Amino acid sequence: MADHPNVESNVELVRRCFDALARNDDETLLALHDENVSYYAFDAAGPPTECRSRAEFEEMLHVGRTLFKEHSTELLDTHPVGDELVVAEVRSHSTDAKTGVKADSDFVMVFRVRNGRIVSACDFIDSAATEFMESAWK
Repeated sequence: MADHPNVESNVELVRRCFDALARNDDETLLALHDENVSYYAFDAAGPPTECRSRAEFEEMLHVGRTLFKEHSTELLDTHPVGDELVVAEVRSHSTDAKTGVKADSDFVMVFRVRNGRIVSACDFIDSAATEFMESAWK
């Protein structure tokens, strides 16, 4: 870690994001993201979901919340990579708002942190979670 002085602060920033998400504290969550954040969600459904600004990211959060009767995201572990990257192992627990079907899924997120803000993030979602998400969007 001595070669990468930002590692601990970057991991802490990612942890703060998940804490804010768990509290539905959008103000804190959004403040941790750069105004021009790029966010991508890759899954088996096709082209990634893409946001190119904090405003688009906020809209995605709000739309996503309408799809679920209940939803929580649990940060399982973090792995710093170099000066800027943090890999997060994540588990989500969701209940579809329309059908009441429940699903738990594990996935990975990769964050790039610069100057104390998340400037980009990617979700890598497995096929089982993708199928659940597709049914929620219908």
